[in-house]
Amino acid sequence: MDWNTTTPSCGGITDPYLPKWRHGPAGKSCRASIRPNTCSHERRNGMEMTHRALHDGILGCLLGSATGDAMGGPVEGLHFSDIQARLGVVDRMLPYPESIPPSFHGPFGSRAGDYTDDTRLAKLICAGLIPSGGSPRAGDINSAICGAYFRTGSVLERGFLEEYALKGLYGHGKEAFGGKPTNGAIMAIAPVGVLFPGDPGRTFDTAFDILPMATGSARTSAAIAAACISVALAGKGTALDVVMRGVEAAEGRMHRTEGPYWHHGRMYPRVGAWVSDLARKAVAIAAECMDPLDDAFRKRLHAEVGQPFFADGDETLAIALAMFVAAKGDFRASVIGAVNYGKDCDSYAAVAGALAGAFNGLQVIPHDWIASVEACESRPTLRYLGEGLCSMIASRLRRERDAVAIIGFPDSPAPGKSGLLEAVRSKDHESVERLLDEGADMYETGEHGRNSLHVACAAGSLGIARTLLLYGADINAKDDNRTTALHFAAWENHLPIVDLLLDWGIFAEETEGAGWTALHDAVRKEFADIPLRILAKSRGLAGEAELAAKLQSLHGEERFLELLRILAEYHIDLGAIGICGHGLLHDAKSRGYPRATEYLLSKGVADEE
Repeated sequence: MDWNTTTPSCGGITDPYLPKWRHGPAGKSCRASIRPNTCSHERRNGMEMTHRALHDGILGCLLGSATGDAMGGPVEGLHFSDIQARLGVVDRMLPYPESIPPSFHGPFGSRAGDYTDDTRLAKLICAGLIPSGGSPRAGDINSAICGAYFRTGSVLERGFLEEYALKGLYGHGKEAFGGKPTNGAIMAIAPVGVLFPGDPGRTFDTAFDILPMATGSARTSAAIAAACISVALAGKGTALDVVMRGVEAAEGRMHRTEGPYWHHGRMYPRVGAWVSDLARKAVAIAAECMDPLDDAFRKRLHAEVGQPFFADGDETLAIALAMFVAAKGDFRASVIGAVNYGKDCDSYAAVAGALAGAFNGLQVIPHDWIASVEACESRPTLRYLGEGLCSMIASRLRRERDAVAIIGFPDSPAPGKSGLLEAVRSKDHESVERLLDEGADMYETGEHGRNSLHVACAAGSLGIARTLLLYGADINAKDDNRTTALHFAAWENHLPIVDLLLDWGIFAEETEGAGWTALHDAVRKEFADIPLRILAKSRGLAGEAELAAKLQSLHGEERFLELLRILAEYHIDLGAIGICGHGLLHDAKSRGYPRATEYLLSKGVADEE
């Protein structure tokens, strides 16, 4: 969406991008309706939901929102009758016409699958939420936005971020976009909506408090959307049940105030009532509808729910909820209905896609839709951010569940030995997942204070290590010797696990002993690949493949000496001492490597003897 959008032309969208099945005149899709499947779930509920379901729902929500945004972008600004006349039913990704050039609040590219500012902002919100540990504050999103603004060298990126960054810096001293009721918050609400699965009241409060890019009724509409996503992620009931639970929970929290003064709170219940009344009206219309593409349904929404401002946040909420309900929760029907509604349809489809994706899970999103979006995506990807968000939420849920167990509420599992460590040692992945779903304590330790992640990484159990991380294991946890999972993986020469840990952001320079890192372990063992991989991902080593080939051709002292030279080039401490009380100089001497010994002494390494 664009804050100053004029109706764009869709010239330039050509037949090869239309579906090859069932074409009408001029290659247009002649499918006049999308009759949705009726979806009813009994799947997930707060702390009881399995991690697999949580992961599936969170990624479904994020990628559902992005695919809706990308599909709606090329037809944004058109009336639904114009879309039908020019393109038939838009049910696939289209390239952007020449009349929609890259813009601050539009797409940065023109390919089929390029998304707009809705998804770019959602990714920044993810980046702000992940470090919060699950209890975000108002400044977390501001920090991510302002950091991105000052880091980027792209004119388009800075133009997109500028208004949000200024609002974040000035706070209540500035109204974003001149105080217009924009959908700048609700269009990117997906990451906030998944924070508290099945707890719409807490989600509404958090969304209202932490979103810096909206004021007035637009803040309330975004928070209501987040509450509905929270209910959808729990996966219970029908689409209508989900929406009504979310709206009703929000209506009970509309004492929230905005701004530093108490008197602002006196008007908010009235503002909130306007927003929820509009949403209820749209949902009531949708509940009578059998097809989101029905012209009578769309005309009634335009007449009774439509607002004069193009990018209206309250209207965005109403239309997205209406499409989700009219589609009976079906993902494709929800998104296609929102896209073909026209007006600010990329944002309507982003919110409808987030709801339906959270409700149904990742597996219902068409693979070709996801592939188109991911082919156009810049880093960090939504999947990467979704994994981080899922890990953070799972970790918080586990802490809350453990707190309940310690307090002693009825039927809460008592902390203690769970069998998880034994299942990890046995490399029994199925039992590991079952125990984690049952609430097993992943922080339980065995010999020398080693936890499940340490054991999995030492054993080379890549799948189990990934599962533990997805369930929120502390990647930087140390055993009694201050040894991390990366130390174990490096020592045992498990390169795939080293890659996994580095990709998940483990602190590669964590030390045991006196300055001894996992990198030192790998050099001590004279491995060729792992030292280079750690340096490439933590210190920016260039030419990894060429260096690895060179090291593979060397043996004994030649390889050890070359590794020492690489460490020195990247300013790694050659005099570090491990927990055994010895360092690399001792290794060189004990192995009879005179040139390596001389090299280390020449670098100022103190003789240990």
